[in-house]
Amino acid sequence: MEKENRNWDPKSLSQEFLVKAEACERYLDEIKTKLHLTKSYELILDQTLAELYVFSSLHGKPFLATRDELLAELRGLLEVDVPEVLGVIDFEQFKMARRNVIKNLIRRFERDG
Repeated sequence: MEKENRNWDPKSLSQEFLVKAEACERYLDEIKTKLHLTKSYELILDQTLAELYVFSSLHGKPFLATRDELLAELRGLLEVDVPEVLGVIDFEQFKMARRNVIKNLIRRFERDG
């Protein structure tokens, strides 16, 4: 437990999630200008919205205080019903992408523990 406290940095983690969310926002602006070019951008848009949705919900939150609290929050996110999100093209695709982002984060923080 002491080792975790030394290596765990909630502020850095919060900043990482904020930077990722901001990158998603910028990428969404770019994708939206290309939606008319090919249908594949619709999938990219839904995936990027899913990433934005997850990363935005994580930065600056009290549950970042410990790895266990973050993992509990991530596991809880897998269980909640996903509300409709403005701008999503294929809601099922969005939900699947969101689930994958969360599962990847769970694997990351379980492995780092």
